[in-house]
Amino acid sequence: MLLAIMAGCSKPDDDSGLATGNNDPIGAIALDAKYTFDAYYADVKGIADTCKSRTFSLTAGQHTIMGTVVVSNDAEFLYVTYNTTEDWELDKVHLYILDSAPTGRLAPGQTPYKSDDLADGTHAYSFAIPFREDLECGNGIWIQAHASTEDETAYGGSITGAGGGSWFGGIYYTIECCEQDDCDLTASAVVTDVSCYGASNGMIDITVTGGTAPYTYLWSNGATTQDLTDIGPGTYSVVITDANGCNTALREILVDEPDEEEKPIVAFARKTYQEMVHCFLTDPLLKEYQFDQWGWTNGAIPANETFTSTFELWTNVVGCEVGGATKVGEIRLNYFGGSTKAVITLYEGYTMSEARMYAGNEILPEAGGEYTVDPTYYPYVHAGLGDASTDTFTVNGLSGSIYIIGYVVLNTESNSDPR
Repeated sequence: MLLAIMAGCSKPDDDSGLATGNNDPIGAIALDAKYTFDAYYADVKGIADTCKSRTFSLTAGQHTIMGTVVVSNDAEFLYVTYNTTEDWELDKVHLYILDSAPTGRLAPGQTPYKSDDLADGTHAYSFAIPFREDLECGNGIWIQAHASTEDETAYGGSITGAGGGSWFGGIYYTIECCEQDDCDLTASAVVTDVSCYGASNGMIDITVTGGTAPYTYLWSNGATTQDLTDIGPGTYSVVITDANGCNTALREILVDEPDEEEKPIVAFARKTYQEMVHCFLTDPLLKEYQFDQWGWTNGAIPANETFTSTFELWTNVVGCEVGGATKVGEIRLNYFGGSTKAVITLYEGYTMSEARMYAGNEILPEAGGEYTVDPTYYPYVHAGLGDASTDTFTVNGLSGSIYIIGYVVLNTESNSDPR
């Protein structure tokens, strides 16, 4: 569990157009910016209620002024706003935040702050970037603000290399330390981490105090609910705004997950009589379920007092084809009088730590009323076998023809003699 608490507030001019810019650990939130250009070098605010703003030219093709780049900040965010004249439209925008002056043209597509598919007729676009450890008030930063428009490349700020081959732009900006607005709005987050590797069952529970209800929420993944549920591992942030326009942000909320467990080496039993072999992945009776686990169910096997069925145990299987796979042992099974006895024997050089079996009238076991191939639901289990090379299952209370699934977990240390 993780408790994340942050407080602070500011009043953006209009947050109705907020949309996610990316879901990177430090996310940029793209806003539908105001048309805010008065003059190319005027100190106008790009977004209302920022405590500092600087405006720089946006130059296309090295020499043509096509608009402005406005850099501003409040107590919580750095804002970078692109504006163009009526003669120019924005197709793509890319933004780098740097701790030193750029010495060349940086690859636009590599930046975490970008929008590569702007709508036709876009003349303004703004990034709102939450402050972090290396992006806070009092810091001086360099910005390389790139834009594509029609057939031209454009950069904001001072142009370097004009007249040469590879030209670029740079902006220097010192982040102002703003006084907090008179807003009593705070929030906290309680995190429930993902329960197992690869799952998406994490949660973030937000509690808001102060301010004036109702509150609105904008998450870095685009959600607008108060809380997040059924989420995967990652770093999330949320901006919370009250009815008076005061806002606070929770940044870098980490949802963690356990390390990936080493997958066991397993073997499944395949009957030597092909007509009774049903692959989990491709058999016509099972294909509609779209299982992603290879293996076989075998049957239906009728009762016969004198006949013994033979199953081969295979591992290293691709799909359900055993060509190129490894045969590690066999199962011999007799079924008669409502009882079946299955004897597992592994070849020399192989041992098992666990064995499981399914025996029943249905082609597969069920979980929650649905067919499953998950070994967790094979009802007959012998765990803790250590380094066993043989094992026996006896199952009573059966009737009619039955299906069999045999499954063993191999000990990797001893599996040194593949066949």
